[in-house]
Amino acid sequence: MLRHLSKPAVRNFFYIAIGFGLYRAASAHFYSTAMSTTSVKVGLVADISFVVAFNAASLVAGLMLALFAGLRGQVPGRVLYGGATMSLAISWVLVSPPFTLAEGPFAVVAAGVLAGAALSVLYILWLGVFAAQAQGRLTAFEIMIGYVIGGVLGVVLSEAALAISGVLALLMIGLSVPAFFWAWCQESPRARLHPEINWRKVASLIPTLVAFFVLVGVVGLFHTGLLGSSSEGAAGSQSTWPSTLVSTLVVFGLVVSMGEGLKPESVYKTCFAVVIVVLSLLPFSVHIAGVPVGAIVIFCYKVCSMVILLFLVNETRRLGCPYWVLGSFFMIGSCLFLLGGLGLGTVLGPMSARLDVSLITILSFVGIYPLAIVLLALARREAPQKDAIVKGVAGGDDACGSADCGQMLVEDERASEVDPVQKVADAYGLTKREREILGYLARGRSARFIAEALVISENTAWFHIKKIYAKTGVHGKQELMDLVEGNAAR
Repeated sequence: MLRHLSKPAVRNFFYIAIGFGLYRAASAHFYSTAMSTTSVKVGLVADISFVVAFNAASLVAGLMLALFAGLRGQVPGRVLYGGATMSLAISWVLVSPPFTLAEGPFAVVAAGVLAGAALSVLYILWLGVFAAQAQGRLTAFEIMIGYVIGGVLGVVLSEAALAISGVLALLMIGLSVPAFFWAWCQESPRARLHPEINWRKVASLIPTLVAFFVLVGVVGLFHTGLLGSSSEGAAGSQSTWPSTLVSTLVVFGLVVSMGEGLKPESVYKTCFAVVIVVLSLLPFSVHIAGVPVGAIVIFCYKVCSMVILLFLVNETRRLGCPYWVLGSFFMIGSCLFLLGGLGLGTVLGPMSARLDVSLITILSFVGIYPLAIVLLALARREAPQKDAIVKGVAGGDDACGSADCGQMLVEDERASEVDPVQKVADAYGLTKREREILGYLARGRSARFIAEALVISENTAWFHIKKIYAKTGVHGKQELMDLVEGNAAR
């Protein structure tokens, strides 16, 4: 794929991928070690106060970013990225010996708040960078190469001493800043809400996202439920980097083999089935040496977390909605479910002691039920879609009555009639290519983006853009966008 690109395009590809990889390595290390205060665990951070503060701040940051973007219609990406980087540096300083010894729990909670808000903002901003790019399949490879780089660097961080690894992680997040700034300047992500957004289609994504949230909640349940129990060592004594690296390579293989045909529901159903099996065997296998129970659960979680980013990027582009809409909803939902899991795990610990029941048994059964329900819901969700496709292809009275088919055709015709871009194209006699480019311009895309998306030169894109301006009598992109929006309102 890269051999068909120009040298600057290839350079840009790796520049963004490396910047994203540096960000991923640093963010994963900061969270898994509570800013380098504990040893690397399999999803288990020893200081629960940091984890709760971290996720609560992530939730609030996602909500505030959505409110700000919705009201202002823009996101100061470079300012936010620089501020988030500084927040991570301050968070790391707060958990260093002078502050931790003097302030105690307050310093740890403050560090969790700063780190949680910062990493939430960074995730949403990187989603915006990828959603703004032209070629979907190329963007997927960009993301996965970044994850591979992050996984390899995670091995380096996990093998270094804690004090050194913290400094290295800060250095990595700092080195990611130029790559992000460059990508943001090349093609600023769409932040303004437009009236043509189909909110019904956006809402149709909620079941897929909730499926991931449930898995996050189960991980949170084990996050706190195993701490301090006799089973903590069996589920949390392995390093995180093997799970991270293997899960990255697995998803990378899926992207290479399936490309845009990769569906999150299929990945979820597989991962949920694996986690259900592991949890059902957990009471019997937890004391067997060498059974990586925690590693398997976290492996499935990491696979789903990578797939969900690809899903968010693809759906943001397909629906034409601002990146912060899905990004903020994802951050808010995942943090809510994780906090719920953390709380449930905290409650189950004392309950296990009072009832004289093995904590690992309670956790296993509490975790199995929500995963099994989601697995069944995902399986049933795809069945009606497949039936509808089969009936539509079969045709005849069994597929749909003549009246129903006629109604579908009428609805399709109405949909084309209210397309504001097509209205403008018809009114001003635009060619097919000019109408295609008009669709991109109406969404605020630049000539560079259009050239990459349509695989034409930037000069050719500008040639068509100038012809569109001349035919419609406008003098710039904003006037053209106003013209299209005016037709949408009629």
